[in-house]
Amino acid sequence: LIALTEWAASFVLDGIVVVTDEIENRFPAKKTALVRNFPILQEMHTPDARPMRDRPREFTYIGTITQNRNIFRMMEAVDGLADQQARLRLAGDFILADDQRIAESLPAWRRVKYEGWLSREGVASILADSRAGLVLLKPVPHEMVTLPIKLFEYMAAGIPVISSDFPLWRKIVDEARCGLLVDPEDAPAMTAAMQWVLDNPEEAQAMGERGRQAIERTCNWEIEAEALIAFYQDKLGAKALPA
Repeated sequence: LIALTEWAASFVLDGIVVVTDEIENRFPAKKTALVRNFPILQEMHTPDARPMRDRPREFTYIGTITQNRNIFRMMEAVDGLADQQARLRLAGDFILADDQRIAESLPAWRRVKYEGWLSREGVASILADSRAGLVLLKPVPHEMVTLPIKLFEYMAAGIPVISSDFPLWRKIVDEARCGLLVDPEDAPAMTAAMQWVLDNPEEAQAMGERGRQAIERTCNWEIEAEALIAFYQDKLGAKALPA
């Protein structure tokens, strides 16, 4: 029913603005503009100058904490690291009390630093301590076709990302060469990616620097806003022309 409504609407609408390539493909190319939900540059965290090898051996997740966001598998992955100093650092709240209760009851919880919700300054401090940012959501259909803001927060902070290997996310991470892609249901694969980051601090730092460069050059709202304004001007200009 939704698909039929979209198809019918595409014939009567003057213009359609979409946020991902997957949605763009559902509408007529001449009527459609892709305007991605990229971050505003002025709101992004400035990278910390400390070399990666001098930072705590921490992997950070920022955002809502749920099973679909893969909290248990992330804990399992960090617990799989032989280095007992390695930690998972969480900034955000559990949506469900049961999820928090289960997480805290697991042996892997000893490897977790749980911060709860933090101010922007607090988040910046955590990112400055991080070896990598985790965006390892489960392959839930609606999650796989969205652009997670935390991915761009990590990139803007100059840290490498360890990301779920979804096609939309892969395109961003591969083009920027800013991180590692893994199966989000494969905890050993996550552990291996974390271990690589710990074992290769210079390469990990270069990944983080390339991520920041991608934010500054292409993955920002300032560029997307220009495309949106141009689209509006085109449509309004066409309307203003005499018949």
